[in-house]
Amino acid sequence: MHLLSHSEDDPECSEISAWRREGIRCELADRREMERHAPSLHPLFQRAYFLPDFAQIRNPRCLSALTAACRMQGVEILENVSGLQLVRQADRITEVSWQGNRLSADRVCVTAGAWSAELLETVGLRIPLRPIRGQIVQLQMSPLPFRCVMLLGDRYLVPRPDGLVLAGSTEEDVGFDRRNTSAGVMDLISMAMSIVPELRSSHVLQTWAGLRPGTPDGLPFLGRVPEISNLFVGAGHFRSGLQMSAGTGRILADLLRDRRPEVSLEGLGCDRFAGLSSPLP
Repeated sequence: MHLLSHSEDDPECSEISAWRREGIRCELADRREMERHAPSLHPLFQRAYFLPDFAQIRNPRCLSALTAACRMQGVEILENVSGLQLVRQADRITEVSWQGNRLSADRVCVTAGAWSAELLETVGLRIPLRPIRGQIVQLQMSPLPFRCVMLLGDRYLVPRPDGLVLAGSTEEDVGFDRRNTSAGVMDLISMAMSIVPELRSSHVLQTWAGLRPGTPDGLPFLGRVPEISNLFVGAGHFRSGLQMSAGTGRILADLLRDRRPEVSLEGLGCDRFAGLSSPLP
């Protein structure tokens, strides 16, 4: 449920119209309808739009399932690898090296999130991708005072069936610093209580921060890297990495197997910014 502020009184606001154009069910909700999903919602909020088909995924469980599926297919996963480098000869990547180890492959795909730019720089390629820190607070309360995901601008509250609530998230351009800050945690807790005052009684279970890969235009880099025939990249999804992961995986699988993707990649190329694929000075 996306909560509307007083400046968004138009029932056909841009967000609702955009969802409907995409064929997504979207319903305008008044206060009475909102209270069906969130009885303890702050009285400040009188209107919202509700997406009946909106769902959530628990990231660690999704990763565990993906890892298990890969291993069942014979995929070898090397964890906690540092010092990774790509080795380039002419227009090809000949191998990947790390800590004295070497691995060769016919094709290489870089999907290293916020670290993708650093990895590509090892073969002289620059892409304008930077880490954006997102802090999250995990609260615990039983019974939960609301049942659906609630969005307020770029902030959100995500209820879990086991009594956990995620309050997120910040957007901070601070480099590769994954530490939580007092200001960030306090801001998220304050946001949570401003939406659902009953959360004042919740317990702070844990806090953490992640680094989202941000790009200047908010769009990912997806496809083959210009000037290198066997190097592909899928990075820069920012806040949408999880929901775009399945589609991104399918697109990259098609490209790696010389199949035409089902969707156009126009505007997502690694060379869409001036000087992007030029060698580093």
